[in-house]
Amino acid sequence: NASMMERTLIVITYDEGSYDLDNKIYTVFLGPSIVAGAANDERHSHYSLLRLMEEEWDINSLGLKDLDSPPINGIWK
Repeated sequence: NASMMERTLIVITYDEGSYDLDNKIYTVFLGPSIVAGAANDERHSHYSLLRLMEEEWDINSLGLKDLDSPPINGIWK
């Protein structure tokens, strides 16, 4: 259904579970609202992804680390 896909975002995250400061979590965003080949080197956590979902779906914040997490920018059309 093409109309359903217009606002679809697929998120694939791989987290190996390391707790050191250099921990890197590989995440891919797929969908029509993403700039092809865009990359973001800012420091984010899973809370940034939660913040994204809260903002996009207009749902209330948990009121925890999601409030202070940086937004995910620079990849959107």
